[in-house]
Amino acid sequence: MDFTEKSIAAFREDAGGVMEPGKTIISSTKQQALVQSIEDACDKVQTPLHQLEHGLVGWVAFLIVPVFALANAGVHVDTGSIGSLGGREGLGVILGLAVGKPVGITLASLFAVKVGLGQLPRGVNWVQLHGAAWLGGIGFTMALFIAHLAFKDAAHLATAKLGILVASSVACVVGAAVVLMGSKKAAGVPAGEAGH
Repeated sequence: MDFTEKSIAAFREDAGGVMEPGKTIISSTKQQALVQSIEDACDKVQTPLHQLEHGLVGWVAFLIVPVFALANAGVHVDTGSIGSLGGREGLGVILGLAVGKPVGITLASLFAVKVGLGQLPRGVNWVQLHGAAWLGGIGFTMALFIAHLAFKDAAHLATAKLGILVASSVACVVGAAVVLMGSKKAAGVPAGEAGH
Protein backbone atom coordinates (compact mmCIF):
# COMPACT_ATOMS: atom_id res chain seq x y z
CA MET A 1 0.00 0.00 0.00
CA ASP A 2 1.57 3.31 -1.07
CA PHE A 3 1.43 6.68 0.73
CA THR A 4 -1.71 7.92 -1.08
CA GLU A 5 -3.65 4.71 -0.43
CA LYS A 6 -2.66 4.83 3.26
CA SER A 7 -3.82 8.47 3.49
CA ILE A 8 -7.16 7.64 1.83
CA ALA A 9 -7.64 4.66 4.17
CA ALA A 10 -6.86 6.87 7.18
CA PHE A 11 -9.32 9.50 5.89
CA ARG A 12 -12.04 6.84 5.43
CA GLU A 13 -11.37 5.45 8.91
CA ASP A 14 -11.55 8.91 10.51
CA ALA A 15 -14.83 9.56 8.64
CA GLY A 16 -16.31 6.42 10.17
CA GLY A 17 -16.16 4.57 6.87
CA VAL A 18 -18.80 6.83 5.30
CA MET A 19 -17.62 8.11 1.93
CA GLU A 20 -20.68 8.13 -0.29
CA PRO A 21 -20.44 9.98 -3.62
CA GLY A 22 -22.32 13.28 -3.53
CA LYS A 23 -22.55 13.33 0.27
CA THR A 24 -21.04 16.33 2.02
CA ILE A 25 -18.69 15.43 4.85
CA ILE A 26 -17.73 18.03 7.44
CA SER A 27 -14.05 17.18 7.66
CA SER A 28 -11.97 17.15 10.81
CA THR A 29 -8.56 18.74 11.22
CA LYS A 30 -6.97 15.30 10.82
CA GLN A 31 -8.86 14.71 7.56
CA GLN A 32 -7.86 18.12 6.22
CA ALA A 33 -4.21 17.32 7.01
CA LEU A 34 -4.54 13.97 5.18
CA VAL A 35 -6.06 15.66 2.12
CA GLN A 36 -3.26 18.25 2.15
CA SER A 37 -0.64 15.50 2.31
CA ILE A 38 -2.25 13.76 -0.69
CA GLU A 39 -2.29 17.07 -2.59
CA ASP A 40 1.39 17.65 -1.74
CA ALA A 41 2.25 14.15 -3.00
CA CYS A 42 0.36 14.85 -6.25
CA ASP A 43 2.23 18.15 -6.70
CA LYS A 44 5.57 16.32 -6.50
CA VAL A 45 4.78 14.14 -9.52
CA GLN A 46 3.68 17.01 -11.78
CA THR A 47 5.88 18.21 -14.62
CA PRO A 48 7.88 21.41 -14.03
CA LEU A 49 5.74 23.26 -16.59
CA HIS A 50 2.54 22.24 -14.79
CA GLN A 51 4.04 23.32 -11.44
CA LEU A 52 4.99 26.70 -12.95
CA GLU A 53 1.50 27.12 -14.43
CA HIS A 54 -0.09 26.25 -11.06
CA GLY A 55 2.24 28.70 -9.29
CA LEU A 56 1.25 31.56 -11.61
CA VAL A 57 -2.52 31.14 -11.20
CA GLY A 58 -2.76 33.55 -8.25
CA TRP A 59 -0.59 36.19 -9.92
CA VAL A 60 -2.59 36.00 -13.13
CA ALA A 61 -6.02 36.02 -11.47
CA PHE A 62 -5.38 38.71 -8.89
CA LEU A 63 -2.82 40.99 -10.53
CA ILE A 64 -2.27 40.56 -14.27
CA VAL A 65 -5.92 40.20 -15.39
CA PRO A 66 -7.19 43.13 -13.26
CA VAL A 67 -4.36 45.40 -14.47
CA PHE A 68 -5.04 44.33 -18.07
CA ALA A 69 -8.78 44.98 -17.64
CA LEU A 70 -8.13 48.38 -16.07
CA ALA A 71 -5.71 49.37 -18.82
CA ASN A 72 -8.17 48.32 -21.54
CA ALA A 73 -11.07 50.07 -19.82
CA GLY A 74 -9.46 53.44 -20.49
CA VAL A 75 -10.27 54.85 -17.05
CA HIS A 76 -8.61 58.25 -16.83
CA VAL A 77 -8.15 59.48 -13.25
CA ASP A 78 -7.47 63.15 -12.54
CA THR A 79 -8.81 65.83 -10.19
CA GLY A 80 -11.55 66.84 -12.66
CA SER A 81 -12.89 63.31 -13.07
CA ILE A 82 -12.82 62.70 -9.31
CA GLY A 83 -14.82 65.89 -8.76
CA SER A 84 -17.41 64.78 -11.32
CA LEU A 85 -18.29 61.68 -9.26
CA GLY A 86 -20.70 63.84 -7.24
CA GLY A 87 -22.78 64.47 -10.37
CA ARG A 88 -25.80 62.48 -11.56
CA GLU A 89 -23.84 60.02 -13.69
CA GLY A 90 -21.22 59.25 -11.05
CA LEU A 91 -23.67 58.90 -8.17
CA GLY A 92 -26.07 56.86 -10.29
CA VAL A 93 -23.41 54.33 -11.19
CA ILE A 94 -21.99 54.14 -7.66
CA LEU A 95 -25.40 53.79 -5.99
CA GLY A 96 -26.55 51.26 -8.58
CA LEU A 97 -23.58 48.94 -8.07
CA ALA A 98 -22.71 49.53 -4.40
CA VAL A 99 -26.25 49.83 -3.01
CA GLY A 100 -28.74 48.53 -5.60
CA LYS A 101 -27.04 45.20 -6.25
CA PRO A 102 -26.55 44.18 -2.58
CA VAL A 103 -30.07 45.26 -1.59
CA GLY A 104 -31.66 43.63 -4.66
CA ILE A 105 -29.82 40.32 -4.33
CA THR A 106 -30.47 40.10 -0.58
CA LEU A 107 -34.18 40.95 -0.90
CA ALA A 108 -34.68 38.58 -3.84
CA SER A 109 -33.01 35.77 -1.88
CA LEU A 110 -35.07 36.53 1.22
CA PHE A 111 -38.26 36.50 -0.87
CA ALA A 112 -37.31 33.17 -2.50
CA VAL A 113 -36.68 31.56 0.89
CA LYS A 114 -39.85 32.99 2.50
CA VAL A 115 -42.17 31.79 -0.30
CA GLY A 116 -40.49 28.38 -0.45
CA LEU A 117 -38.79 28.70 -3.84
CA GLY A 118 -35.41 27.93 -2.28
CA GLN A 119 -33.45 27.63 0.92
CA LEU A 120 -30.06 28.70 2.18
CA PRO A 121 -27.37 26.10 1.56
CA ARG A 122 -26.30 24.09 4.59
CA GLY A 123 -23.74 26.02 6.63
CA VAL A 124 -24.60 29.40 5.06
CA ASN A 125 -26.17 32.18 7.13
CA TRP A 126 -27.87 35.41 6.11
CA VAL A 127 -24.82 37.52 6.92
CA GLN A 128 -22.72 35.46 4.49
CA LEU A 129 -25.43 35.71 1.84
CA HIS A 130 -25.57 39.49 2.28
CA GLY A 131 -21.77 39.60 1.92
CA ALA A 132 -22.04 37.62 -1.31
CA ALA A 133 -24.70 40.10 -2.46
CA TRP A 134 -22.20 42.91 -1.89
CA LEU A 135 -19.69 41.00 -4.01
CA GLY A 136 -22.37 40.96 -6.71
CA GLY A 137 -21.85 44.73 -6.86
CA ILE A 138 -18.43 44.20 -8.42
CA GLY A 139 -19.28 45.14 -11.94
CA PHE A 140 -16.68 45.73 -14.56
CA THR A 141 -17.02 44.21 -18.00
CA MET A 142 -20.82 44.35 -18.33
CA ALA A 143 -21.04 47.66 -16.46
CA LEU A 144 -18.51 49.21 -18.87
CA PHE A 145 -20.40 47.79 -21.83
CA ILE A 146 -23.67 49.32 -20.61
CA ALA A 147 -21.92 52.63 -19.85
CA HIS A 148 -20.69 52.73 -23.46
CA LEU A 149 -24.27 52.20 -24.64
CA ALA A 150 -25.76 54.74 -22.23
CA PHE A 151 -23.31 57.63 -22.53
CA LYS A 152 -22.27 59.02 -25.89
CA ASP A 153 -20.61 62.10 -24.36
CA ALA A 154 -16.94 61.44 -23.55
CA ALA A 155 -17.03 63.36 -20.26
CA HIS A 156 -20.08 61.46 -18.97
CA LEU A 157 -18.58 58.16 -20.09
CA ALA A 158 -15.33 58.93 -18.24
CA THR A 159 -17.33 59.74 -15.09
CA ALA A 160 -19.31 56.50 -15.42
CA LYS A 161 -16.11 54.47 -15.84
CA LEU A 162 -14.58 56.02 -12.74
CA GLY A 163 -17.84 55.45 -10.85
CA ILE A 164 -17.74 51.78 -11.84
CA LEU A 165 -14.17 51.51 -10.55
CA VAL A 166 -15.04 53.21 -7.24
CA ALA A 167 -18.26 51.23 -6.73
CA SER A 168 -16.56 47.92 -7.57
CA SER A 169 -13.78 48.67 -5.09
CA VAL A 170 -16.27 49.55 -2.33
CA ALA A 171 -18.38 46.44 -3.08
CA CYS A 172 -15.27 44.25 -3.00
CA VAL A 173 -14.00 45.55 0.35
CA VAL A 174 -17.40 45.63 2.08
CA GLY A 175 -18.41 42.24 0.64
CA ALA A 176 -15.20 40.54 1.76
CA ALA A 177 -15.56 42.04 5.25
CA VAL A 178 -19.21 40.98 5.59
CA VAL A 179 -18.52 37.43 4.34
CA LEU A 180 -15.61 37.15 6.80
CA MET A 181 -17.82 38.42 9.63
CA GLY A 182 -20.56 35.94 8.67
CA SER A 183 -18.05 33.09 8.53
CA LYS A 184 -16.81 33.89 12.03
CA LYS A 185 -20.42 34.00 13.22
CA ALA A 186 -21.16 30.66 11.53
CA ALA A 187 -18.12 29.07 13.19
CA GLY A 188 -19.95 29.34 16.51
CA VAL A 189 -23.09 27.63 15.15
CA PRO A 190 -23.35 23.81 15.11
CA ALA A 191 -22.80 22.30 11.63
CA GLY A 192 -25.90 22.27 9.44
CA GLU A 193 -27.86 24.79 11.55
CA ALA A 194 -26.43 28.04 10.15
CA GLY A 195 -28.71 28.12 7.12
CA HIS A 196 -31.91 27.29 8.98
